[in-house]
Amino acid sequence: MPTHFCCSSAPNRIPSFAMFDNDGRVHAQSEMPVRFFHVTRQIESPSSRPVEAMHILPRILDPSHASPRTREAEKVLDLPPSIYFFAGHACPSFGNIALVFGADLISKKGSASPFDSGGLAHKKIKIPPEFEPPGYFQVHVVRLSAFWRRFFDYVATHFSSIDTYLLQGPPQVCGVQGRPAREPCNAQQCRHEFRFKENAHRHAWTWELQLHGDHRTELHLERFHTSREVYQRLESSYKERTDEEWTWWMKIASLYHPCDSDRLPAACAEAETRNHV
Repeated sequence: MPTHFCCSSAPNRIPSFAMFDNDGRVHAQSEMPVRFFHVTRQIESPSSRPVEAMHILPRILDPSHASPRTREAEKVLDLPPSIYFFAGHACPSFGNIALVFGADLISKKGSASPFDSGGLAHKKIKIPPEFEPPGYFQVHVVRLSAFWRRFFDYVATHFSSIDTYLLQGPPQVCGVQGRPAREPCNAQQCRHEFRFKENAHRHAWTWELQLHGDHRTELHLERFHTSREVYQRLESSYKERTDEEWTWWMKIASLYHPCDSDRLPAACAEAETRNHV
């Protein structure tokens, strides 16, 4: 039974992912099946036509277009204006367009936390009573440059496999079920234990990336998922734009993967990501 994990990475490359058995022999090795998801909602104008805004399929994902609720959360946690991505999870409640980004996203300036920062700031995630959201965030947030190592250690410590993390867990505290922690969270007890036990939703234990500043969508976008209806509305809108905007849309459209009407774009994006790796 493979019980240990290891990863290696080079700048702007998806880490290789290996599983070892108890004798130290490699059981399996592959590209780490983790992509970054930004789910957004189609915004319609009063005339019921899609608006070419940052909320749809933007040329630039711009934090200045975030909702007041997001701005409030950033103020609570002392975060600069940011764009948010979940590692390995596309939250369906965030909208009907799922954008899938590659590992080179990590080359941007930003931070990461092992939970949804907005959920923490708005007290939707239960944390130990001795903490307030700002203090708890500071304990767990890491620089984006440290993400892969911290993420990997987290998965190796709290999940039986990378697939368990991707397929919604749930996570385990350090040392449970006879599997010792690879790197114990704390000498006394698991630093994530309260959060794991008191929160059923995966927002409480899925890693989130906070990219500080804007981000050119096409640089790292691997594909996007939405319904055919939404895609056709977007395409019709871009046909009426400038030649430059149409050229940009054609480049993005080549990355489109349709989603059946009875499936959520977020679910399609997650499933196809696993199949691609």
